[in-house]
Amino acid sequence: MNLCKIVLTLACLLSVTTVDAAVIYRETFGRPVPDTNFDMHTSVFDWADFGSSGAWVDMTGIANFGINGSTNGRPIDVANVNAGPNSDGTFGAYARGIHYFLAAGGTPTLSMTPEYSFDPSIYETLTFSWYEGNANVSDTMRLALRIGGQWYVGATAFSTPATSLGNFPTTAELKQVTYNPAPANWLTLNFDGSYDTGTDTGTDSSGAMSLGAAPGAALSGMITGFGVYVEGAASTRRFDTFEIDGMIPEPASAMLALVGLVALAMRRPSRFVSV
Repeated sequence: MNLCKIVLTLACLLSVTTVDAAVIYRETFGRPVPDTNFDMHTSVFDWADFGSSGAWVDMTGIANFGINGSTNGRPIDVANVNAGPNSDGTFGAYARGIHYFLAAGGTPTLSMTPEYSFDPSIYETLTFSWYEGNANVSDTMRLALRIGGQWYVGATAFSTPATSLGNFPTTAELKQVTYNPAPANWLTLNFDGSYDTGTDTGTDSSGAMSLGAAPGAALSGMITGFGVYVEGAASTRRFDTFEIDGMIPEPASAMLALVGLVALAMRRPSRFVSV
């Protein structure tokens, strides 16, 4: 095989790569059954909620706000990934556990977690998703991300048909956002509060939470927090199973073929001496 053919073949091989898909993160807010029928603080799952004033909502003693345990969520057969344990310290799949907000929680509300950070640039595609089921069609949720200390909110707001708590396990809708860092897909969020997963306490924002303009450049850098930005206060808002999926280019197969091809090309035919 001459050199030109080798180079051409290698170029073709390297242009064809496989893709490895994986769940990067998943929070199910899992609670066991039977369980005491009360609303659990989101900090049990290293999540935090911030109200319209920018203040951290300490849900200790607040009823009808937090993680519900009386009804199945959606889906019911998946476990957490990079998100810590269920409420009882176990790691298996639990059917119950829905994050929800009552109208009394105000609008807007940010529900977020900083418990996992990653670099979005290493993924060929990156998808954020959650199951949403609001009691009123006028209530919406948007994807929220923190990059470089700044919070951003997706330009797309997701609503659902009127969904009761009892119907959530069957009618909650899957909402998905494929990550695209272009400025047109985002709005800045005026919010600088924080949450410490080690102490389970939040720090209030310096001002009321509100949406700003689109960023001046594409988003770039590590994602150090994520969640949902909730608008509307007509009735109860609910979501479950916040998940991040990524696809990483995997050139290993092509590289193995490349090594084999080079080895084959480097071989020299044996020379025999006739007698």
